[in-house]
Amino acid sequence: MKKYTVITFNIGGYEVLREIGHFSPEAEYIYVTDDRSITSRTWDVRYIDNPCPEDNFLTCFQIRYNPFDYASTDVVLKIDGSLLILDKVDEIIEYFNKGGYDICLLTHPQRYTITEEYDVWCKTRGYSREQADRVLSYMTSRGYDASNYRGLYQTGFVIQRRNAVNAELNTAVYSLAQAFAPEGKRADRLDQTISSYVINSQFSDRLKVMVVDERILHSRYFRWFKHGTWEETPFNGEFLKPYLFNKPAKSARLDYRARAFNVWWLPRPIVLVLNVVKRFKDNLLHLPS
Repeated sequence: MKKYTVITFNIGGYEVLREIGHFSPEAEYIYVTDDRSITSRTWDVRYIDNPCPEDNFLTCFQIRYNPFDYASTDVVLKIDGSLLILDKVDEIIEYFNKGGYDICLLTHPQRYTITEEYDVWCKTRGYSREQADRVLSYMTSRGYDASNYRGLYQTGFVIQRRNAVNAELNTAVYSLAQAFAPEGKRADRLDQTISSYVINSQFSDRLKVMVVDERILHSRYFRWFKHGTWEETPFNGEFLKPYLFNKPAKSARLDYRARAFNVWWLPRPIVLVLNVVKRFKDNLLHLPS
């Protein structure tokens, strides 16, 4: 029996396969896809028939919010396919288990509130303003202050424990994503806002949360790329101080050392120069560019 599961997915050709750099014998690594041409030397590839080819996001959410349907363990790390695993994450899971946490949430590296997230998506990602206002109106009608409540979490990195509270949480998010489906679709594609709302409004006093920040995506554990490409999203030496349930939070005390340099508290210009060094080292390791 493995101790934990790492699960990712690639539906409708949205991502590229990213092989694991150093995997742990303590973990099972599950890659769910509808593309039967994909094979891997490091992932356990699970092929599925896409039940919703007209809306790949609904299929993605079926996996993201039902991870224990695939996992044989009681702890699951869910990651987007945009993350490359560089090293085993035993230390992260050990921290999670020792703390008795229900869930590990990655606070958003650039924004604090749900309204800010919708504004950025409407301006830069082609998200419908009408759809954003529809969802925000729903939250407002239920007494949630989406413009001021600080608690915005990324869904591309989440650890969950198999228990009743997480089962309820996943069901609530998955159901609401379907309820907000725009015309012609079966789900709202922007699930981090919906999940942040559900977590903040219904589970703030029920979840024991381990908090991580953006550094984990650029650490010795992971490398972060733009969806479907090998274009890296670099760490720029700055990140927002984390907020959880509208209050300042402390990030988990993990080893965030990058392979190119061993500290994070350097001035930003030095960090940017060292990022160039890191890219040079990646080229030596023959990572795609």
